[in-house]
Amino acid sequence: MTKEKPARILCVDDTEAGRYAVAQVLRQAGFEVIEAASGAEALRLAAQNPDLILLDVNLPDIDGFEVCKRLKAAPASAAIPVVHLSATYVRGDEMARGLEGGADGYLTQPLEPPVLLATVRAFLRLRAVEAGLREAKERLDLLLTLSPAVIYAAQPGGDYAATYVSPSVSAQTGFSAGEFISNRGFWAEHIHPEDRARVFAELEALFRRGWHVHEYRFRHRNGSWRWMHDECRLLRDARGAPREIFGFWTDITERRQAEERARAAQAETQRLLDLSERSRLALLSAAEDQQLATRALRDSEQRFRGLVEQSLTGIYISQDGAFVYANPRLEEVLGYGPGELVGVRLDDLVIAEDLPLMQAQREALRAGAATSTHEVRVRRRDGGVIELGMQGRLLEVDGVKTTIGMAQDITEKKRAEEEIQRHVARLQAAFMGTVDVTMRMSEMRDPYTAGHERRVAEIAAAIGAELGLDAQAIEGLRVAGQLHDVGKIAIPAEILSKPGRLSPLEYRLIQGHPEAGRAVLQNLELPWPVAEVALQHHERMDGSGYPQGVKGEAIPLEARIVAVADVIEAMASHRPYRPGLGIDKALAEIERGRGTAYDAAVADACLKLFRQKGYAIPV
Repeated sequence: MTKEKPARILCVDDTEAGRYAVAQVLRQAGFEVIEAASGAEALRLAAQNPDLILLDVNLPDIDGFEVCKRLKAAPASAAIPVVHLSATYVRGDEMARGLEGGADGYLTQPLEPPVLLATVRAFLRLRAVEAGLREAKERLDLLLTLSPAVIYAAQPGGDYAATYVSPSVSAQTGFSAGEFISNRGFWAEHIHPEDRARVFAELEALFRRGWHVHEYRFRHRNGSWRWMHDECRLLRDARGAPREIFGFWTDITERRQAEERARAAQAETQRLLDLSERSRLALLSAAEDQQLATRALRDSEQRFRGLVEQSLTGIYISQDGAFVYANPRLEEVLGYGPGELVGVRLDDLVIAEDLPLMQAQREALRAGAATSTHEVRVRRRDGGVIELGMQGRLLEVDGVKTTIGMAQDITEKKRAEEEIQRHVARLQAAFMGTVDVTMRMSEMRDPYTAGHERRVAEIAAAIGAELGLDAQAIEGLRVAGQLHDVGKIAIPAEILSKPGRLSPLEYRLIQGHPEAGRAVLQNLELPWPVAEVALQHHERMDGSGYPQGVKGEAIPLEARIVAVADVIEAMASHRPYRPGLGIDKALAEIERGRGTAYDAAVADACLKLFRQKGYAIPV
């Protein structure tokens, strides 16, 4: 087994004693150490791509703040964590200057070896997690690019402007995703003029049912009109108001063209059947014109047979459930030779599970239905199973009940639809994996509260269910709960795990994690207000919270729910600065702040869950 290469640390200090003290501790712990005595030398050695840089604030040529700023500005070194070393207690203005320059943390010298090693290892783990997160995002982007269906999100109403379109849109329309998003009304403007009014009228069904499926023509960049199959679902906010439309659409031009050809063939078949019937009646009513009528009938039958024999759609005639005629296309689809289907019963080909459907359609025809349309699985002569789309009509010919029908092999269409569903499932799995990686990254920074985000997510989801929210909204609460403390990534690890009381400066740093969380999440295209929950989960109904002092209904319902779940979990669990207070005291706090600090309905749902329904905090 290949031995794992040790992490490389660049230690920058203008004093040899300072460098030696730090390097000695790191080398004894198994790290490889590179030493630099000036800012210029640090910038040069950063090209060796160390895993972490320990950078003294005071250097003889370029101060540490400027060195950090240059490192973070260079693409090759921007991702390397930089921790400032200061010989004195870090002042607030000095720390702020460091953060503006891109520093990831601070340590004060002289350093205790355990603190130094814990900080180094924490930042190395953080860098590994960030690399994994980037890789997960790349996989998600690849899935969206490879998906044959165009996945989109749009505003619910007006011109239904797109807010997200997957990269596969360029393959289907010739336009880029950016053109859809940056130009309001772009989608509507490219719908065929004859379809536009119908599409917008039909979309009103989306607001009644919550979902809609429709088809329309869309102008490709090359000017051609392509048929699109569009399936969409309406997402609502916690108050039931439309929030966003999510869906996918695919190019079905070839299928529509095939259907048009099939309809034309069916119309021509009916026309020829009608002509044949008129010819037969003329023959019976006018004996003197028998020869002429016979010739007309023969010509009609020849035209009919020529059309049917060359049709791309399977055509058949059956009596008493058995084929009396099948055209070459149907014989090919079912794997039979010329004439071999005659006498074969259709029920013997349909698999047992689909026979009730077949028989129900047959009974509907006998009861007076004009036509029957259905899809069944049938077994080919070679044993393979395919799906047939069938349409039939019952006629009476010479007193005998006769079915004339059409059949098409729709196996590939069904397979394509199933593949689309699998792609969507993989996208959802990739997204939840990304959320899990982000949550674990936060836990690595704060090991004393490991599992906090997960437990808050489960408590919030349970409260949402008690409030009667739908499954989509509950899933959004679960994701928001898992990510609500992601902003703690920006807070030094020694503050997060400090066992004693925080200083005012340290507490102000802690209070900055909601805004840092929103900065991390605000550019994600999600169907839930996850970034707003991260920003406002410490706000209170009476305006006493932070960071903005928002109050009342201005706080989103999701943030109000996560706020209550966060208080319950935090008070009941152990912290570095105190033991857990227990669930009873946590519930008493929610009861005390009901209607003032906490939303009354949310507080009531929480108290009912724990006190009446026996709900317990997840382990």
